[in-house]
Amino acid sequence: MSRDQGFIRRLLGMAENERQDAVEAKMEEACAALLESEEFTRAADSTNAFNWCIEEFEIKDIEYDEDEVVVTFTFSASGEEEEDDCFCGNGVAGEAEAVIDADGRVTVGEVTAEAYDRHDSDEEDLVY
Repeated sequence: MSRDQGFIRRLLGMAENERQDAVEAKMEEACAALLESEEFTRAADSTNAFNWCIEEFEIKDIEYDEDEVVVTFTFSASGEEEEDDCFCGNGVAGEAEAVIDADGRVTVGEVTAEAYDRHDSDEEDLVY
């Protein structure tokens, strides 16, 4: 039996604020997986930036089930601009779903992502 066996059961037994903290702690894994997702990579590849990192995320919804937790969140990522290339964006923003299974493993499901210029845009104006 794995150390995280029963992760969902433990979550459901926590007070609401502890449960929120535990889910947010798992979001670090979700953000790492998000950077490797096909949709994020496609948006990032349309820019001239590299070395991407998630700058911020906001949880929009959490759905608890006995087998999994589905977390819907928005995100904003930034990359370093390639100085020798023509500038064409250094940010990616969007929405994604993270799925936490009963063992506490995190995978990323649906992702929408759009590249933008962090110097010239307000990511809050982007529509996902």
